[in-house]
Amino acid sequence: MPDGRAPVLVGVAQLNQRPDSLEDALEASALMTEVAVAAADDAGAPRLLAAAELVVAINGAWSYRDPARIVADAIGASSARTVRTTHGGNTPQMVVDIVAEQIAAGDVDVAVVVGAETIWSRRRRLPLSSTPPLPAHPRATRAAG
Repeated sequence: MPDGRAPVLVGVAQLNQRPDSLEDALEASALMTEVAVAAADDAGAPRLLAAAELVVAINGAWSYRDPARIVADAIGASSARTVRTTHGGNTPQMVVDIVAEQIAAGDVDVAVVVGAETIWSRRRRLPLSSTPPLPAHPRATRAAG
């Protein structure tokens, strides 16, 4: 590790969304953005977000192609590289480890790691919708016959 390159988590945040009205429910990319902003506020450095060179979105039960790009653009880090991870129970910690290694190696100075789920809100919407929900995972359905 180059001198002075010890990775440091400077801000953290979590948001639990359980609105009384579904009209107030945010979609997943908006939640990710809110959490990134809250983490920067936690760090006492709201301007740090715009300096992000890397934005990573932990994959969830949503269909965005590049949610990290949505977040990067929303936080003013439009030139940041973006990554969407695979699914996996230990993925968030693995991503933090990988990003820390990149910081230690001098490849990245500022990174943002986000994730969000809106399953609670979507399940509450089901009785109100005439469109059947998509399966949670493509392998969750089987062809008849």
